[in-house]
Amino acid sequence: MASEDATFYVPEIERGMNLSWGAVPRITHLVGPAKAKRIIILSEKLPAARAASWGLVDEVVPPGQALQAALAMAERVAGLPPVQVRMIKQAINASANALDRAASHADFDQYMVAAASGDFAEGVQSFLEKRPPRYTGA
Repeated sequence: MASEDATFYVPEIERGMNLSWGAVPRITHLVGPAKAKRIIILSEKLPAARAASWGLVDEVVPPGQALQAALAMAERVAGLPPVQVRMIKQAINASANALDRAASHADFDQYMVAAASGDFAEGVQSFLEKRPPRYTGA
């Protein structure tokens, strides 16, 4: 659920960081490779309507109603047989995420490379100083 006035944003690359915690495969599953590259590389702030049309959000509701809508959906699921719901969720996750470990195995290695770079330090410093970063590729 998302409010009509919500935005979605992946700021890491904009600050010289890599994505970790399996974020790349998760985003790619949701929106496909082309849109995943756009979301991650360009660090665009996506409005809720676009996030919904791209598959990042299931439903967009008026401001102030996202929690209520999410709770209503949760209540509906809670009224179903719990063992069967759990089995279906596990089966879908296993099918959809079968290659995630292969894709995210390098998260830590990529973090170490990114964190040791001058661009990482510049990204963090520019954020703290509220100025555009000046990347050099170092």
